[in-house]
Amino acid sequence: MVKIVPYYGPRFIKKRVKAKIPIRIISEESPETKEFLQDLDKKELRETRILPKLMNVKFSQYIFGDSVAIFSSNQHEPIGMIVSSKEFADSQRIIFEELWKQSKL
Repeated sequence: MVKIVPYYGPRFIKKRVKAKIPIRIISEESPETKEFLQDLDKKELRETRILPKLMNVKFSQYIFGDSVAIFSSNQHEPIGMIVSSKEFADSQRIIFEELWKQSKL
């Protein structure tokens, strides 16, 4: 994912940090996860955990308020959407929390 969004990723992080909005991420185990995420977690107001079975997940999501932003990590076929639904956001939050419990630092 880090390789796909070299422009938007850093801008998003900078704005989020400036607004003092912390974030929790569950990512696949890879050298990039260590180098670009975990090593900068404290500086970028982030906590990253690893879930090895995420290796084939091609979409990322951000849950915020009553919305969920979903986007692909495929640079050849980019897609993104925001679903504004309290029920959907609450359901995704439950799934995230369960995965968070299963993940490792």
